[in-house]
Parts: sequence; C-alpha cells; structure tokens
Amino acid sequence: MTSRLSLSDLPASILADPRNVAILQAAMKGGKEEAPAAPEAKPQARREPHGPNKTEERFNREVLGGRGRFEAITFKMAGQSKYTPDFVLTEPDGHIGCYEVKGSYRLPSEGRALTAFRECRAWAEERFPGAFRFRWFRRSKDGWQELHMI
Repeated sequence: MTSRLSLSDLPASILADPRNVAILQAAMKGGKEEAPAAPEAKPQARREPHGPNKTEERFNREVLGGRGRFEAITFKMAGQSKYTPDFVLTEPDGHIGCYEVKGSYRLPSEGRALTAFRECRAWAEERFPGAFRFRWFRRSKDGWQELHMI
C-alpha cells in the first residue's frame, strides 16, 4: 500500500496562500478540520482501509510507473459531497494529478462515480485554478484509454 499525500508534497505556489493550506488540510483524509456531527445524526459506517484492486495495481504500474498514491486524498465539497480519486501524484510540472481508473466492464455505479469526478474537477478548478489535473482512464483490449481530462 502506498503512503498518503502530505502538504509537503504540494508545490510551493499552492502552499504560499494560507487559505489554500486550510482548505487542503480540511480536504485531506483524517483532517481535524471536520465539524462535529450533530447529536441527532446517525453514526456513519467507516470503510475499512483497503488496497487497490488488480486493475488499479496494473494502471499504477503501467501508466504511473508505480509512483501513484492510492486513495491518498479525499476532497470534501459543499453539501457533504466527497470524492476520492484512485491515485494521486505530483507530476513533474508541479501539477497534482488525480486519476480515476475503471476496468473494461461498466458497472451500474459508474454513473455516480463520473458525476462525483466532474463535480470535484469543477470544484477544484474554481478554488485552485491550474493546480490539479483530473484524468479518467478505462482499460480496454487495446490498452488504457483516457476518457475525461482537465
């Protein structure tokens, strides 16, 4: 399993603004910035930590050269929406790459995943213009196809 993304992994241009640091700290998994749950709220089931599936492992190895960090960050957007990309890595040009990986078989839940992907992409571009690159890949018989990118 790969390590989590930390603030020290981010480009200095993003960290120069203290507002960005506060937002990123709140967006990262395990951040202490979350508001306490209301007393009447039902307890949420926590997902057990897990590793990548075989398709995701193959993508990390073949496309990212093993450098991707699996589910290293969760974006927490307005309205309690959340999105966790499959892999995150700091690219050579300083952008933070967020990668979503799908196998060749389309599952019924893929529509919800694509909606969350697009919502997060728009949210991040509004708050951190040019800092993130979101990419969606699908495995096919011809190799990896990039379907959605910003």
